[in-house]
Amino acid sequence: MKRAPFPILQSINNACASHIRERTTGEQKKRERDVEETKVTQAAHEVERRTMPTQMSRLRVFANSPAPHFESGFGRIAETRMKGLPILNPRIRVKADNFRRWGNDWIGTVTTPWAVIVVYACGCRESWVDVPAGEVRTLELPAGDFPFLGCRDDLLGDYLMLSLVSPVTEFEDQAAAEAVAEIALRTILTVPEDEKFGTNYDTEEEGTPIPPLTPPVAGRKVIPIRAVPQGGADGGSVQVTRRGFFTRMAKGADK
Repeated sequence: MKRAPFPILQSINNACASHIRERTTGEQKKRERDVEETKVTQAAHEVERRTMPTQMSRLRVFANSPAPHFESGFGRIAETRMKGLPILNPRIRVKADNFRRWGNDWIGTVTTPWAVIVVYACGCRESWVDVPAGEVRTLELPAGDFPFLGCRDDLLGDYLMLSLVSPVTEFEDQAAAEAVAEIALRTILTVPEDEKFGTNYDTEEEGTPIPPLTPPVAGRKVIPIRAVPQGGADGGSVQVTRRGFFTRMAKGADK
């Protein structure tokens, strides 16, 4: 005759079996919750990936002139982020102009109520050199090497910028700002005359050009020319900043 187990052992067995069942059920439910949470997280990441701009989506490649894009974008910035700031010149409005192909990319100007800038935008994804925001890329242009600042904006995308004048409070009207932008870009994209014709003047230590000597022509009076001290005829120090240069250019454009 088979003996029945002691009641205490039966209770222990029952308790162990119940614990194992509860533990198994709990682990199963936890695994199911983990799977659901993983699915939710993956779905959220997918939505974020599609809606938030990434480095590649911020890079806009322009087959045609990017002037409308930058004029619209900077116009929205003027109405939102920059609105009401004291550095704005109410006589100046946003205008993107003078854009042209430069190699595979685009270069042009943008006038805004707070600055006049040169913009360099992507025209070919494969050849575009990515420049992180705030870092500088030196572009070799006909007039020299110019430091363009890397810009990364959710509205405008990735582009390079060279500031010509900022702020623009000294400009009297829109025509003056646009004239400065046009003349500056034309100057930047033009080879200097001395390089164009292969002139190779010697220079003094101060950088004053010394033209080549030519013998006097018979019968012509030779007038000796006295060197002017550096900084001007009075010997004072004269420093010309880029802002001062373009400001005087703007005033000259009004005449």
